[in-house]
Amino acid sequence: MLSLWRLMTMSMVVVRTVVVASDNSSRDGAHRNHDSSIHWNYRDYNHHNNDGPRNIKRKSNPDEISCCMAQNIHIEPGSSVRTDGTVDMYISFTLPFPDCKNLNVTITYDCSPAENTPPVTVPLTRFIQFESYENAWNTKPQPSSYIFHGLLEQLPASATDCWYQIQHHMDRDSKQPSSPDDNNLSPKITFTTPTTLGQPSTLAIVADWGQTTDSIHTMELIKNATIRKSNETILQNISLRTKKPIHNPPPLPVVSTLLVVGDLSYANGHLPSWETWLTSMQPLFQSTPLLVAAGNQELECDAHTYEIFRAYQHYFRTPNYHDPTDWRRFREGLAHVIVLNPYTPTNVGSVQYTWLQTVLQTEVDRTISPWLIVAFHCPFHTTFRGHNHEINSQIMKEAMEPLFLKYNVNVVFSGHQHSYVRSHPMRYGQVDTDGRSPIYMTVGTGGESHSLGPLHPRQGDWVAVRDHSTFGAGQLQLVNVTHAHWERLMDDTTDPSLRDSVWIVNYYTTTIKQIPSNEETLFQSDANTMETT
Repeated sequence: MLSLWRLMTMSMVVVRTVVVASDNSSRDGAHRNHDSSIHWNYRDYNHHNNDGPRNIKRKSNPDEISCCMAQNIHIEPGSSVRTDGTVDMYISFTLPFPDCKNLNVTITYDCSPAENTPPVTVPLTRFIQFESYENAWNTKPQPSSYIFHGLLEQLPASATDCWYQIQHHMDRDSKQPSSPDDNNLSPKITFTTPTTLGQPSTLAIVADWGQTTDSIHTMELIKNATIRKSNETILQNISLRTKKPIHNPPPLPVVSTLLVVGDLSYANGHLPSWETWLTSMQPLFQSTPLLVAAGNQELECDAHTYEIFRAYQHYFRTPNYHDPTDWRRFREGLAHVIVLNPYTPTNVGSVQYTWLQTVLQTEVDRTISPWLIVAFHCPFHTTFRGHNHEINSQIMKEAMEPLFLKYNVNVVFSGHQHSYVRSHPMRYGQVDTDGRSPIYMTVGTGGESHSLGPLHPRQGDWVAVRDHSTFGAGQLQLVNVTHAHWERLMDDTTDPSLRDSVWIVNYYTTTIKQIPSNEETLFQSDANTMETT
């Protein structure tokens, strides 16, 4: 393990030289038919992970292939939400055929409710392609599809009626731009933008997603949460359960941003597996803003050059491949989200530690973003026998936990363990009975199913809830400055004893602001599930 840590430290320098646009040919990519059924056009193969073959067959379907049709579409924030109410967004996608580099590619979009405002068209002239690499699971490197990233600038935040279309012009025989009548044009795809600063917002959080039927089910659970109607929110559920009226309830929005805390595709350096995963997630990713964090599965270390994070940094713009240090901050609604990477140095004095300290000191404004959220892959605290006392997690905890406490972090999200855990407020490994410390959440239940071994017989006083028997995600509704609601998203047929639903009090803001009486009525209605942080 120590040698691995040295390797990761050394890679901080090596990885900065990875990205070069190539003119090499690409393989066919996967195409998702827009009736929501998923079709695979890669050759059949057995997917492998650390536990050996999983025997998940990907069937070819040539009838569904369309020349240069945009695939693996996903949308990501290109900036934090600004104080003027605007935000930039990236539309990312792949084009599969070797000829596609000769395309004229555009994204046409409209995010304005005014009928007399014409749509905007963004031409895309730069593409990215890269070679896969050799490792223990992938001994035959191959090129990726062509990857495009298009920037949509100055969009209104909290917009729910935006749309975009991806358009291509190409003559396959002459490899020259074709007439407008011969376009490859995607359907209009609607999307939402992150929430205006200061307004209630909702995040969906998940980790360890993988490519299984449970992975698809988790994707569908989150997608349903992005369209949930207001009369189906948790407030009404609480009122029915407690048989107490809720007076003047604040509006609770649907999921506005998705945070994936590492271990995404489990591709292990096999690029077709990256693209089949993106295809399977496209029904959600093409419309809901996506933030991603690096997990150990994203390392994908090249056996010869020791380069890491290659596929991860090319397919996504957050973090983008120009900044391979791979830690991010993002503001929307009531939240300031900081994404860290435990697989690059985190010790006191490291670049990442210094960056985090600077952000906490100078960029976090609790008058604008009262909720401070941190996300990284491997958890500080564990109640399982697997992934226990890993050196990168221990180094990060020793260095950064004092910063979390000093600057009043509210909630810390991790994955790595394929399980669900919610802690009580924690301070240096002990329960903080005053509730003035972060709550730690493990949400590694995205769908990847290999076991981490048995639970510790005694879960520990710090554990509020733990479960490793079912899959799903979590939803954090930031209702106002002082209160948030956390809800575990699972199938309705799941054992109700495994559910977790809790109000979280913002210990930072409640020390400086009195809770209004109408909010007292609201939150006392569910007083038995109140957690202070």
